[in-house]
Amino acid sequence: SSVQQDGRFIFSRLAYDINRAQDSAGIIQPASLGATSTALQLNIDGVSYTYSLNGGNLELAEGAVTNALNSSETTVSNLSFTRLGNSGGKNTVQIEYTVTSKIIQPKGLETKDFQTTIGIR
Repeated sequence: SSVQQDGRFIFSRLAYDINRAQDSAGIIQPASLGATSTALQLNIDGVSYTYSLNGGNLELAEGAVTNALNSSETTVSNLSFTRLGNSGGKNTVQIEYTVTSKIIQPKGLETKDFQTTIGIR
């Protein structure tokens, strides 16, 4: 389904970028351990990468270019990023989001919650 496909794609893209952040200093937002934010901002090789919601779309702003990561068949909601870890150690980011189909099925709208934790390598 488009809900599963979009959910997996979003996870894969987040994991790819968080792993490229190289160290805890690469996580700009959430700014401190234990902090939760509705946006994730990373600094990767001097370029800002910001994940945030805009009108039901999860958008990635990469430098001056912004693209939606979900398809036109779904919406994303309940997005949150929580920074976890030990001071001086490599941090992880706990990610939560919900993907909902725009196409009404006989059982109603398909919706799925996603939660994962991704660490910096």
